[in-house]
Amino acid sequence: MKAHSYLIQVVLDEVRAIKALAIEQKLAASLFVTSLILIGYYLEPSPPKKITIAGYADLVEVVHGYFKKEGFEVISAPSVGSIENAELLANPKSGVDVAFIQGGAIDDALASKIESLGSIAYEPIWIFYQKSLGKKMTSLKDFGALKVGVGPEKGGTRPMAKALFALDGISIDNNPHFKVDSYEKNEQDFRDGKLDAIMVVTPFGDPDIQRLLRDPKAALFDFGLASAYAKKISYIEEVHMPKGSIDIEHVIPPNDVRLIATTTSLAVRKDLNKDLQFLLLMAVKNFNRNPTELFFSKREEFPAYMDPTIKASPVALKFYDYGIPEAMRYLPLSIAGFANRFWVFIISLATILYATTKLNVHLRTTRYHIQHRHGYEKLLEIEKHITHHDISPEQKAEYIKEIEHLNEHAISEKVPIGCEHDYFQFLHAIELVSAKLNRG
Repeated sequence: MKAHSYLIQVVLDEVRAIKALAIEQKLAASLFVTSLILIGYYLEPSPPKKITIAGYADLVEVVHGYFKKEGFEVISAPSVGSIENAELLANPKSGVDVAFIQGGAIDDALASKIESLGSIAYEPIWIFYQKSLGKKMTSLKDFGALKVGVGPEKGGTRPMAKALFALDGISIDNNPHFKVDSYEKNEQDFRDGKLDAIMVVTPFGDPDIQRLLRDPKAALFDFGLASAYAKKISYIEEVHMPKGSIDIEHVIPPNDVRLIATTTSLAVRKDLNKDLQFLLLMAVKNFNRNPTELFFSKREEFPAYMDPTIKASPVALKFYDYGIPEAMRYLPLSIAGFANRFWVFIISLATILYATTKLNVHLRTTRYHIQHRHGYEKLLEIEKHITHHDISPEQKAEYIKEIEHLNEHAISEKVPIGCEHDYFQFLHAIELVSAKLNRG
């Protein structure tokens, strides 16, 4: 027999032995299979093909484009702002898996129910006021007696306005000067002259912001104390808009503008599939490589864990420490994530199997020896009895019948490869006892 044929036969005999053992030990086999199923469930072999996101339409579109290439469907869930986004995410019955949340928009109780993959973009605090007021606003205190729109009740702007104006000694709660309404209504009232100013926390690319920056009737507030606000509030960063950076030909803005910005956090349910979390981070990282999409941030500055108000996901921390798992660089996501986790299980199993082989435990030969053990015990019993006792013709005939049965069984059963010597040794033992019985 050739070497490869011998090895194949060894494997086949081992498989037969395992099958026979499983049939005999039904409980143990059931526990083993159950353990494999539980391990597979724990390793999450296949991520869901659909994901629901609450937040800005343009950012949802960024994720949608990347996910579509990987064969996943992205559903956008409507909401009025960051607080509602977080509430939807924290509610397991809402169906929302991911949400974009402005830094500082939610309280600690709500933040404790979700996790963050990190910040993905700057969201400046834009304050526009009517040029017709006839003066340049230099402090937030200047807005205290004006009619200011601060967005909806469950939007992210209102909590930010509350925190900032509080630093200037102004409370906006139940203050008739601060109008709580939808962003669309606030902007329309501002254009119609019903509001003196509006405050909005939103990314630079927001179409409404782009219109207001070019509106000749609107002036953009320059945060002269931007550095001070950034020191006072942990989730605030100072950003700058250089003179003419919006439109060089028409010099918009007409001067350098100092702004403060929070960041957009990409938040997820705590039980969201790990592979989907990695894919979200990869989508954001890919988006931030595109220089046309950047204004305040530098290339590849995001994603980054900058807003500590929401606890970081373990997946995000692993991403920031070690980067993208190697398997995800070369394999489709549907199998890459599972392969990335399964290799640990494979190494552990291989270690156990290697240690077992060192114990020289071969199931096929062990089972063959166990099966013959009963035969040897019977032969030993017969041999001892005929050696020390006289036996009757009837008893002799019974012993001959038992020996013939052992011989037939040994000949009929399959002999595993490597057990040929044991087979002939057993037949020789039968022959010796049979000869001794006939002599008696």
